[in-house]
Amino acid sequence: MRSRRLKGVMLALAASIVVLALSCGLGGAAVRAGTLAPPDVDLELGETRLVGRLSIIPFCSQLISAECVTDKPVPRERIYTLWLFSRRQPGTWERAEVRQIVAVSVGSRR
Repeated sequence: MRSRRLKGVMLALAASIVVLALSCGLGGAAVRAGTLAPPDVDLELGETRLVGRLSIIPFCSQLISAECVTDKPVPRERIYTLWLFSRRQPGTWERAEVRQIVAVSVGSRR
């Protein structure tokens, strides 16, 4: 009886791991395709802070060229970036050390 219950628990655990892995993979693919927006993250724990944001950057914002001077909409790139801030001075984020953890392109929009 105990063996049967243990096998049931192990099977449920294995199924949960498979569902979680598929969900993460499909969610990541949906974010990269631009059909699902990644979440804004702002977590603070002690002297560190994790911030994640989606930025929309025009391709022609800093360069004037023949391709950019048209009546067509300017193409934009969507980039999700995750940053890690570490305080150098207690009580203030002014001179924090900033590290980029990940930057992922999540599709282009016109």
